Amino acid sequence: MFSTTRKLSRLGQWNGRRRSSRSEDPVLARVWQPSVLLRLTTVLLTMIVVTLLPYWWGPPQPHRLGQICATDLRVRAYFEVINHPETEQAREQAVQRLPSQMGADPAAREDARQAVPSVVERYPVGVLLVRRGQPITLEQLMLLHEEHRAYQRSLARSDHTRRGVALFLVITLLAGVVVLYVTRFQQVLAQSLSKIAGICLLVVATMALALILSTPPWHAVLMPLTLAAMLLTIVYNPQFALLLSFSLALAATVALGTDLEHLLIQMAGLSSAILLLRSVRTRTRLVQVGLGAGLAYLAMTVAT
Repeated sequence: MFSTTRKLSRLGQWNGRRRSSRSEDPVLARVWQPSVLLRLTTVLLTMIVVTLLPYWWGPPQPHRLGQICATDLRVRAYFEVINHPETEQAREQAVQRLPSQMGADPAAREDARQAVPSVVERYPVGVLLVRRGQPITLEQLMLLHEEHRAYQRSLARSDHTRRGVALFLVITLLAGVVVLYVTRFQQVLAQSLSKIAGICLLVVATMALALILSTPPWHAVLMPLTLAAMLLTIVYNPQFALLLSFSLALAATVALGTDLEHLLIQMAGLSSAILLLRSVRTRTRLVQVGLGAGLAYLAMTVAT
């Protein structure tokens, strides 16, 4: 009736390290081992490649057709656009004004067309392109693309250098967090060069596909991120998948120049896919997890 078992003390319940860490080799000493240096070099090369991908890709156009912006979109750099419909109309009018004898001559008609200069529309800095609260039309989107190109051409070399350094620092911080986690909680992964190389290859492929699929008409940056998150969950564990997926989502957000709303949408779907993916015994389970992630993406999109 009454238990005679004595309650263990707090120290007696400890099931972790039972010896002093002073007897172990210092961390810096282990870093200089050839095998550790090789694994760290693989991670460093991955960081450089992931940084160069968005740097070479350039800052993308953050706006899309039908998007409603919370602020007015104005011209940041002067640019000019040829109005092709008005140019063609002016040239046709010049041909119609030719005398009847010259109007029958194809060469004279072509000379009259070429004599009319192109109609150029000029957009100085500060001109309103899209009013806030209004959906972006196709014509406005084309103007935004031209304005974006003009703005990129107006940037100095120092601006591009600062962007590259900022990208590398962000990637370095994210990679450092992942490396510390793997060293602390994923000992098998930390000691395997082949597994580290596989993770690095997955990261590079995911970032490359995210940049490619972020352009119109796809706008499908969520697809490679979701597939990578599900693959990491199946191969490793949800904790590691959550950390690396968050790092990939944050890196993609910085690379694409999007705002916090897009990051929240990405994390809602990625975390749902990871936490729903417990065991995969049939292909139907993957479809169910994909539907759950899609509903999470939709809910967060509506909420933001």
